[in-house]
Amino acid sequence: MDQNIFFEKIFSKPVEIWRIALFSLQIENDRPSVGLGFDITDFPDILPKKWEGKGYNTCRMGIDCHRIQDLRVQNIPVREVFFVKITKENS
Repeated sequence: MDQNIFFEKIFSKPVEIWRIALFSLQIENDRPSVGLGFDITDFPDILPKKWEGKGYNTCRMGIDCHRIQDLRVQNIPVREVFFVKITKENS
């Protein structure tokens, strides 16, 4: 079972990441790795004390993918919410 301790602290139910607003894409060829920074449509329902009263209205997060062997990037929309599918293939 996949678990994410951070998500479990700020969301009372599982969150499915499928619609995102991409704000950064970093590709490092010397590692090789890809980093995605994005906003999701769900907003945490269990806010940490340090976040309360700050006026936050979106949940921003990131994911780093390492040991990339075959990368294809297509049709990155600008300032739009779009659908994402991230898959892991075991070799």
